[in-house]
Amino acid sequence: MANAQQTLGEQRTKRRATDTFSVGSGPPHARRPVRDLDDPILFGVHPAATRPGTGQMDRIPEFVSRDRFGEVQGRVAAGGFVLLVGESTAGKSRMAYEAMRAAVPDHEVFRARPSDDLAVLTDVVERTRRCVVWLDELDQFLGVGGLTMEIVARMLGGRRRHTVLLATMRSKEYDRYSARQRDLTDAATWRAGRDVLLMATDPVELDRLWSHAEVARARSMTRDPRVAAACERADRFGVAELLAAGPELASDWAHASQPGQHPRGAAVVAAAVDCRRMGLHRPISEALLRRLHEPYLADRGGPLLRPEPFADALAWATSITHGTSSLLLPSSDGYLAFDYLIDLPWLRDIPQASWRSLLEAVTPVEAYDIGWSAIALQRTDQALRAFDIARVHNVPDAEYSYVIALGNSGRSADAANRLTSEVADRQRRLGAGGCQCGQAGA
Repeated sequence: MANAQQTLGEQRTKRRATDTFSVGSGPPHARRPVRDLDDPILFGVHPAATRPGTGQMDRIPEFVSRDRFGEVQGRVAAGGFVLLVGESTAGKSRMAYEAMRAAVPDHEVFRARPSDDLAVLTDVVERTRRCVVWLDELDQFLGVGGLTMEIVARMLGGRRRHTVLLATMRSKEYDRYSARQRDLTDAATWRAGRDVLLMATDPVELDRLWSHAEVARARSMTRDPRVAAACERADRFGVAELLAAGPELASDWAHASQPGQHPRGAAVVAAAVDCRRMGLHRPISEALLRRLHEPYLADRGGPLLRPEPFADALAWATSITHGTSSLLLPSSDGYLAFDYLIDLPWLRDIPQASWRSLLEAVTPVEAYDIGWSAIALQRTDQALRAFDIARVHNVPDAEYSYVIALGNSGRSADAANRLTSEVADRQRRLGAGGCQCGQAGA
């Protein structure tokens, strides 16, 4: 396993030394007012097709005010923790971005990343009189080393400060922290994440499908033919979804496995999509994609499909199609699957080989996150393997999470024995009042 000899403390020290948070492509801890922002793509907004003879920024169509835009703008103006929840390509990031620009143009903005040291970010926020902390895909900031109630309280505290935590989150990820998931995911990490989410008062839920009033509003914006074309199909898809070409990209991928098309490219995309379904939301390397995609290609027919060379497959998967985005998003760190793809209803079960290969390539902290994704997908066998890796490397709460997975696998007696042993061990180390793991059954 990669980084198997690296301790959790060494990982965190390295993270503090190398990771920063910034605005756009500016220097670390850059300070820019909201009014100077000019590229919403940097804030997670999906691009749309360009019009002939126009520049790069035309990849963002004119904003159409949604029914709840005024409410979001008011919440941002009031300050506090503002959370928008909805499906991929529902328009969450665009609404949040436009509400921020309209409500607090004089605030400084920090675009946080999951790899940032949140302690450093919190210190900077506390020293800033007026600011917005941008948290796109909030679920990636929850978990080990992520946001806590204390961090959120510190960022928002201070009578002479006005801070906005502006976050977005996919509906599927938000539901993982709902009360009805408690029996499956009752662990310290679940409770900590849920406590953070409860600090966002009444999250704004944004529907993927647009209301009649929203479509009518969009139709009136005849200056942008892309919006007008999307309105013609608004009975089946969301306007923002169509502008991002989500259905077209999904269709390209679904048909690429046929002989003479891009069968290896389809397998590469499938492997990258499943990495995100398994809980790894950072870009993955080309070397890992080479290993991961082979079982997907073999399952479809392998050599009988006459697959293209790997370089051609990767070029197809990363090429911008329909003038908008690509199936895989390339970066300096590797390749990330387009988020629209990971919630498609027709996805197949994740192969056993994918779990094994991914767990051999990630850090112990990432293995812990993969364990909880396995629980959500009812793959307790893989959850046990993932949590075992994490607990061997002393990831916080990994031992207790392993017990939860053991109980979910049907081995309730073994889980009870391990839980009893864990409680006794913590009591020896921390005293009778220092053990909280016995508050929920395994």
